[in-house]
Amino acid sequence: MTNSNGIATAHFSDDRERAMATDGLALLGLDHPLVAEQIAKWRTTAAEQLGASVRADGGDSAAVSWWAAEATTPQGDRRAHLVALTITTSGSRITSLERLPERLLDRPACGSLLLQHARQNMLAEVIEPALQRELHHRGLLGGEGSF
Repeated sequence: MTNSNGIATAHFSDDRERAMATDGLALLGLDHPLVAEQIAKWRTTAAEQLGASVRADGGDSAAVSWWAAEATTPQGDRRAHLVALTITTSGSRITSLERLPERLLDRPACGSLLLQHARQNMLAEVIEPALQRELHHRGLLGGEGSF
């Protein structure tokens, strides 16, 4: 993290062992106060205000969404994950951008891709099923689990 002058004020890692073994390196996870603050902010933002459109490497326009998914296992364990989905208007995922979600922030923005009703259809017919498949692929959705 940097201050307004660009000077590093905090260093983070998502590697628990590395953070514990290195002085001055904090573990950054979903329960970190900075992350929790941002999650709370975005959870209270109206759905109509969320989302982004970017231009992918091949020139395609894509809708970007980040999902805070909490899955419950049949044993009652809860596992939280932040899932990025990048989907073109034709419904194709751009997994190369999803694997490095910080790259999404460097992509050129593009104007609104779809009208409101088309966005709602894309959410219901493409994005939500892709999210469910991704959570299943990550092993977060078992036979009795929920999210």
